[in-house]
Amino acid sequence: MSPPSHSHVVPRGYLRRFASPEGRLVVHQSDDGRSFETGVSEVGVRSNFYRRERPDGTHTWDVEDSFREVESTGIALLGELRERWPLSLQDKGVLAQLIAAQHVRVPGWKEYIDKVHTDTFAQHRSEKLGEASGADLDVLNRAIDAAEAETATDSYRLHRMLSQIYKAASVLGTMQWTLIEFASPSLITSDQPMVLWPLDRAGSIPCGTPYEAGLMNGLEIRFPVSSQRALLMAWIDDVDPIAPHRGSLHIAKNINAFTRASADRQWLHRPDVSPRFASGVLLPISTEIKPGYSARAAAASRCRDRIGTMLNTQMGRPADGSEKVTIATVGAQ
Repeated sequence: MSPPSHSHVVPRGYLRRFASPEGRLVVHQSDDGRSFETGVSEVGVRSNFYRRERPDGTHTWDVEDSFREVESTGIALLGELRERWPLSLQDKGVLAQLIAAQHVRVPGWKEYIDKVHTDTFAQHRSEKLGEASGADLDVLNRAIDAAEAETATDSYRLHRMLSQIYKAASVLGTMQWTLIEFASPSLITSDQPMVLWPLDRAGSIPCGTPYEAGLMNGLEIRFPVSSQRALLMAWIDDVDPIAPHRGSLHIAKNINAFTRASADRQWLHRPDVSPRFASGVLLPISTEIKPGYSARAAAASRCRDRIGTMLNTQMGRPADGSEKVTIATVGAQ
């Protein structure tokens, strides 16, 4: 079997939920506005995006095997989401892993981590090298160069990416989930479908996810799961609503606007759907459909505080394969 030259930054099984029965999608290119119809397998791919080099110089795509393990159960659950709603804690944890993996497997997260890496070492040089001179300066400079080179490898980045999935899934799983349903196919998706709305943003024009904000500091998180359903996550200290929320046209337009703006290269939809988009300064969905919910309420969430405390105890601990999704609750689930 030849190695995969093209890596999917969004799973094909997920994309099929936005495709026609024949597996066809209308794809829109973000850079030039070009649109065309194609099959699911041709969407959301990057050349060798998850390839890494072994110590002996050979290449491996083993990270994609790790993603397939997460996808196998999570995508199956997406297909049964309506029938199994509200989800049990176990099902919620499984789906949270799929969404968390989607959050970190995309180009936007890679660009963010690359910038953090560059900025961190620039600051380190500024702080450390100014305190040394002569031979000490040369030794310190070479040590920093070596550390920067070691942590700039694809293996280091991909290992860090995988280690973040369980922590991210724990945050997502702790939030209250609302299933939003639309009467007819209305939603689009993209090659970066998860959208985070930060706590400090009252209103916003459609824009991409600010990865630097961090999941803990999200007022709400949106994830379209099909052309007729989306998940909305918020820091509300209560069980997930039993009944899905009936989505209106202006909510669909709001979701679509941010999903399109979050795309790296492509956004897409079913061939029989003519998606609509909101424009201008928009408001979060959660504060509209959740009475009393606000940035202040989110910041005071007991679930948010509990999961933050739990995850802080794991800071600095290297991933060893024993990580599990932890969901913090303050009442019966």
